[in-house]
Amino acid sequence: MRLALLTPEWYPREGGGIATYCRIFAAEAAALGHDVTVLAATQQDHQRQRDVIPVTLPKGASARETATAFRLAWLALGREVDAIEAAEFGGVAAFLAGEVPVITRLHTPLALLLERNGGSPIYPDDRERCELEARQVRASVLVTSPTAWLAREAKRLWNVDAQVIPNPCGPDIPVWPETLGRPDRNVWPTHPLRVLYFGRLEHRKGVLTLAEAARPLIERGEIELTLAGDDTKWLGYSVRGRIVQALAPSEARILPPQYGDDLTRLIDEADLVLLPSLFENFAYTCIEAMSRAKCVIATTGSGFDEIIDDGRTGFLVPPYDAAALRDAIAAFPAAPASIGRAARASLKRFEAAKIVPRLLAAYTESAQMRVLDSRP
Repeated sequence: MRLALLTPEWYPREGGGIATYCRIFAAEAAALGHDVTVLAATQQDHQRQRDVIPVTLPKGASARETATAFRLAWLALGREVDAIEAAEFGGVAAFLAGEVPVITRLHTPLALLLERNGGSPIYPDDRERCELEARQVRASVLVTSPTAWLAREAKRLWNVDAQVIPNPCGPDIPVWPETLGRPDRNVWPTHPLRVLYFGRLEHRKGVLTLAEAARPLIERGEIELTLAGDDTKWLGYSVRGRIVQALAPSEARILPPQYGDDLTRLIDEADLVLLPSLFENFAYTCIEAMSRAKCVIATTGSGFDEIIDDGRTGFLVPPYDAAALRDAIAAFPAAPASIGRAARASLKRFEAAKIVPRLLAAYTESAQMRVLDSRP
């Protein structure tokens, strides 16, 4: 199959979950013999690599500017493909959908972020971004979703039916890493527990709920809390600053984003990983922690329900509920030590070698149907 990926994220130190998915999908599809070309947005200078074309954008580029840049970059390439896969986020393929066969892979629609962001805007052009996302999705020949939860949300937002196929793991996140930090302990340590959160310091990630839950546990010496991630703004204030304020007079170790071996070491040093997001689609942070045989406490009501088997491969608590999160942390030392190992084993179902062929089969079928529909 001749396939192009249009992605707002790609480079490891610029992107998040969309970048992780695209790198894994592109590598596995190419390994299976498919012709894959990537057009990736960036604000930095990157040397063009074979089959990876940087679409350089100015800092603060609007969604319309971004979608226009992708369209021009694609037209300049002059390449024939069977399909283009594009993330819905920002509507990067909005000006191509309808002209060429675009398949939208759902990640995190901005409309959902805004619904759950407590009234705080996210981008200066939020309205236009939402319009472009809707335009791209509705003009796509196929829409796929990593979770049934997000497929239901897509139906509610845009009245489209999305085919549910999970995101793949590996090689960025190997399901069976060769080395693990202390995965086979028979007993949990005594206090203090080393508790970790990693990801953007963002309101929708539940970090303010985390701070509220953690403060008394830190004060009593039951946990040591580490957070690693970029700061963001919420209601005009620094989220990092609000975390510090919510924890005071207690303190936590707050680090910048960690990558590669540094992140692996940080996860391995932790006893417990907290991901109390208000909602998530398919959180690669959760997968990364589980792949290191770590127990994760996450939240109900979104994509975590389709990754974690509550009580067996991790724990789920309601979002926004600091008391429930605190109780789950406090109860953790009595949890079976097998949870981390069960979490790791459960990821076999997301192996790239199993998931990517399913995606490619759906894309091939969609492309063939389009050819049949175009015949006189």
